[in-house]
Amino acid sequence: MATSRYLDRSRLHAIDFAGETYSVKGPSIVPRPPQGRPVVLARRGVVPAALTDVALVGGATAAEAAAAAVATGTPLAFAEIEVALDTPRETAEERIADLERSAPWGAHPDRLRYSGPAAGLVELLAELAGRVDGVRLHPLVLDEDLAVLSRLVLPELFVRRIAARPLPGTTLRTSLGLSRPLSRFTTDGAAALLPEETR
Repeated sequence: MATSRYLDRSRLHAIDFAGETYSVKGPSIVPRPPQGRPVVLARRGVVPAALTDVALVGGATAAEAAAAAVATGTPLAFAEIEVALDTPRETAEERIADLERSAPWGAHPDRLRYSGPAAGLVELLAELAGRVDGVRLHPLVLDEDLAVLSRLVLPELFVRRIAARPLPGTTLRTSLGLSRPLSRFTTDGAAALLPEETR
């Protein structure tokens, strides 16, 4: 509705922040981002479950990761997986041994670990499908493993309908099926009266 006003005073929120190295005084006139707020991914216990959109879980086996996913109390749970894949030049085992000559591939107890051919990773991801909401992969060497993931793993996941391509122009929140959170300044009664993009 046209009001001939540049700002709606009832929707201005003063920041008035003072930190160690800077301070801000006055209202924020920047509109909320399309997602409402960034998607929060966190390991259990690092960020309160009420503020976490995606819990990052792991374990020694797929079953342990699935059990951890059930216990998160968050909207979504992703399994974290470290991967070292066979490449046309070297096996994963050779690549790991090569890397460990200069720096050990340290074990993370809160992550699954897979090394071997791409087909084996596809089977692991198929086993996790339906037990967790997604995965976050940590490649051993990004330049080498990413090529194998994009050429041999992702296409097979699309064929099996385990993974889906995000629609162009959608936000991460929409792609994950998460609802847009209300502004912390909006009351439940007022929310019903506001257009979704301004809540």
